[in-house]
Amino acid sequence: MFNTFCQYYRYRPFWNKLIALITLVGVLGFFSVHAEPAHAAARPSPAFPSVDQFYGVHPVVHQQTLAEIAYAADKVQLSTEYGQKVLSGRETLVNFETHYRAFMTKWHLGNVANLHTMLTRSAARLQSTAGRLTRLQYPPAAGGSAVPYQASVGAAQFPEESWNWCGPATLATTLVEDSFAWPGTNSYSGFTLSYNPYVVSQPSSLATPDELWLAQHGVINGDTYNNGTSFSQMLTMLNNFVGGKGGWYATEWLSGSLASQVADFQGKVVSDIGTGWDIPTGIDIGAGSFNSLPGYPYNHSEILHWVPVTFISSDHNTTYYSDPVYGAPAYSGWSVPAPYEHTSTSNLVWYAMGILW
Repeated sequence: MFNTFCQYYRYRPFWNKLIALITLVGVLGFFSVHAEPAHAAARPSPAFPSVDQFYGVHPVVHQQTLAEIAYAADKVQLSTEYGQKVLSGRETLVNFETHYRAFMTKWHLGNVANLHTMLTRSAARLQSTAGRLTRLQYPPAAGGSAVPYQASVGAAQFPEESWNWCGPATLATTLVEDSFAWPGTNSYSGFTLSYNPYVVSQPSSLATPDELWLAQHGVINGDTYNNGTSFSQMLTMLNNFVGGKGGWYATEWLSGSLASQVADFQGKVVSDIGTGWDIPTGIDIGAGSFNSLPGYPYNHSEILHWVPVTFISSDHNTTYYSDPVYGAPAYSGWSVPAPYEHTSTSNLVWYAMGILW
């Protein structure tokens, strides 16, 4: 449609959101297909190092109930209060805690007894420079004492163990991180996601069984090793695990001007990080020759990918995420340098289609 790549890049915000709207009403297949797997060798090779694409399936769009709409409205109100009043010093955290406790009681949420500790620690983390927070303790060595575990920016990272499992990897990271603040959110239907606090990026011995279970139980429908994860699948499984153990997730489609999208993203991410939740984010990076996110290939086809946002800087201008690309065994030609990557918030939002918060 456009004569040059520069024109395409310049108008990407409009087209991204148009794609997002189309996705909302129809095409919701959301994939991570960064490198061709061995079992798919018969398929045509991609022209660039990665080929991520929407899949031609049309799942039924979730219709919100009146209760879900009311819950989301209450959460938006609390999010605005936290971002505009608590963080600016216009309201005390103690006062906000009273409002949050009333919210939890109204919606019959669990883990209310953990609220004060969670809010205090999460607020301290948000206000720190490096996002450090003592959240866990190492299991004591034989005959020894438990050792405080310092987590910088994040405390879990699951590499995608199959070429199309960015969704399961993002879910695993999100739910384990959530469980640090809200106990039990890493367990559902008799299954508990594993986590080894001694290592940064989870080893295949833990990550593969977790991601396979997620893929086989609804995150990926049909062909587990070739399909990907849609927004509706991500939302359903998140809430299966979270299940009122402190809250519920909702989908937010980013729209409007880039500035308004950035403001919306910052507000919701800040309030979720401040109340103990990570934020799965769906990104759409158009094909071309340019650097988009740290470690991504310069020449690539369209990339549709899930990343869990785990932290945002105190000025809200830098967003941190645990990229499933790091340490992934199925990747080639990628050089994501660290499990906890970061980029300017506006840069991430430029590519973000929507978030689950």
